[in-house]
Amino acid sequence: AHLGGYAGQSDRAVFSVRFLGEGGEELGDARVGPVGASERDDATGLLPKETSGTVPQGTRQVQATLKMLHSSGYNDGYADNLLLVFTQ
Repeated sequence: AHLGGYAGQSDRAVFSVRFLGEGGEELGDARVGPVGASERDDATGLLPKETSGTVPQGTRQVQATLKMLHSSGYNDGYADNLLLVFTQ
């Protein structure tokens, strides 16, 4: 994912994935972000973020969520190129 925000504002984005079992129970999770203003040197933009791991045994569903969090006023959390890739 590429995540970021506007200038020195603390608006941000978080991309998360939950792995669910047959009955909907959560078997595990993963997330990337947020990217804060200080990490962007108070500049508007996006930074690449990634994580990797193993899909929990028994997973039957995957729930992906993008949360845009804001400090006040308009929400200037940014996200682009969100990918969830499965490999053997």
